[in-house]
Amino acid sequence: MAGEPVIAVQSKVGELEALLHAQDDVQPMVDLLDKPPRSKDQVLAKVVDAAVHLAERGRPLWVDIHRLTAASALGTTPGGAFEQLEERVEARFGLIPPPGPALVPVVSEDSSAEVLGKVARLRQHEDRPVVVRVRDVTLPIAELANRMARVADLTGANDLHVVLDVGYFEAVTPLLLKSVVDTARSLDRWTSVTLLAGSVPTNSRTGYATVTEVRHELGLWREVNRLVAAPVRYGDYGVVHPVPARQGPDSNARQPNPYLHYTIEGGRIVLRRQVNRSSSGAFAEGFADLAGELVRSPDFAGHDYSWGDEQLEMCGRGTDKAGTSSRWIAMATSHHIRHVTLETAA
Repeated sequence: MAGEPVIAVQSKVGELEALLHAQDDVQPMVDLLDKPPRSKDQVLAKVVDAAVHLAERGRPLWVDIHRLTAASALGTTPGGAFEQLEERVEARFGLIPPPGPALVPVVSEDSSAEVLGKVARLRQHEDRPVVVRVRDVTLPIAELANRMARVADLTGANDLHVVLDVGYFEAVTPLLLKSVVDTARSLDRWTSVTLLAGSVPTNSRTGYATVTEVRHELGLWREVNRLVAAPVRYGDYGVVHPVPARQGPDSNARQPNPYLHYTIEGGRIVLRRQVNRSSSGAFAEGFADLAGELVRSPDFAGHDYSWGDEQLEMCGRGTDKAGTSSRWIAMATSHHIRHVTLETAA
């Protein structure tokens, strides 16, 4: 487990669907998001499904609740979101519990005493590690050490996994590299240290030519491991931008034009199509066209590479249709999980 890559996904249908088909040795981490009332039950059910699927394989789901607000029913329950989710997962197993905890809580290094107290009660129900997500890699080393000690004290956990979350970045700079290396070196007493970063831009580009982009998160991780004695785990945000688009009843999100981020060695292929939004079936047709381009290219990994690649080939060959971004993301995420597992093990 110590060396398995961490894939951070958002609690959205497409990314959760990919987790349901994951067979590789990765550690998924889910950011729970507030959702519009019409979709919250579907998404929550998908989170539970993913946790059950992973628990059956002896792997807990890491769950981060820091993006939940008072508008979320999960965030306002007396026992907290962690407890409510665990109860739902345990109900699915009935009298035969999973071999270990189904959920592992993810907290911030500066989480409130209330949050850490709820994690402590969760650990009393069943012992488990705790993940500490550090979003400021420039924190003074002494201050970070104090915060880590506080988390360990208030949760009662010495088995702490640390995630150094760089978020979105466009290039590896000397300052960023030094900050991550210094911080990683100071945390080698804990169970594991993961470098989490993402370079997928927001989905706001207007060009439609197929391009190849560098995955800077992979280069940063390799440089850090070259300079740090203790191994640092690889982590990324899959095939989406690290910061989720605004969700809620007042958001004006609309279906984007067909697109795909397809992970390759050291980079990603970005395919896009512009469609006539007034035409019935235009989104599925546009995606079938770009999937066909990918399937015919030498960069396509093959239909048996992952569940997502099988789906992509069916769309590209015209034997299936996919007209929603959630399905496109599910396919791309499934392929990405498989690719990263092999790439970081080399």
